[in-house]
Amino acid sequence: MQIELSEFLYFSLFETFYALYFVSACIKAAGVWSLVQTITSKKTCAGISIGSQRLILIASLGRFVSLFYFEHGLYQLVEAIGIAGVVVTNYLIHTKYHVTYEKVYDTFRIEFLLVPAVLLSLVLHVDSSGPAVVDILWTFSVYLESVALFPQIFLISRTNNIENLTKHYIGALGVSRILEMVFWLYISFKTMHVMTWIPTYMAAASLVVGLSNLVHTVLLSDFLWKYLKSVKLSVKGILPTSMV
Repeated sequence: MQIELSEFLYFSLFETFYALYFVSACIKAAGVWSLVQTITSKKTCAGISIGSQRLILIASLGRFVSLFYFEHGLYQLVEAIGIAGVVVTNYLIHTKYHVTYEKVYDTFRIEFLLVPAVLLSLVLHVDSSGPAVVDILWTFSVYLESVALFPQIFLISRTNNIENLTKHYIGALGVSRILEMVFWLYISFKTMHVMTWIPTYMAAASLVVGLSNLVHTVLLSDFLWKYLKSVKLSVKGILPTSMV
């Protein structure tokens, strides 16, 4: 089953709400590089899930290919900067600071997330004017990103605290995901209820992406609430009991 996308993305570039999409990419890139800076300054990757970082890297590489077909201008640059940060992060935690990695807590098996994302993207993916493999990779990256932080949340639940090393990073990704979700759900609503001349498949494409981002937001909801409280109090976050 395919969901057509074609000129929909290009049309939405000129929409006012596209600013949300761009800002979400900026926040995500800033969060990634803040993690790089924190790792290098504190010389540790304690509290970071390698599983999550591997999933994010895989999703980022899938999205990188689609940048040449779906995205334009500054958005391409911001996404490329963010992807570069993900690559650097993985390099640091797999090599230079691997000795500080808390393997005993990071036990979530990422294949439980990776395999379903692959299968789902093969069955249900966008259909643009680009090559089919690009459509599948882009959709795969969306699906995988929506659950990529689950190993990180699992690690946090085992340690029962949110390290200062990761809380701003995860908070930035959470805020970014909320903005992206609002953008896609807004576009879906507008194409279905306002611009009735636009084919239904375009609205369906945005709805699927929006719902994928909603999954990510729900997974992070408890953390984001605790994150805002810990930032306000400037203290180390303690995981909400509902996530333990």
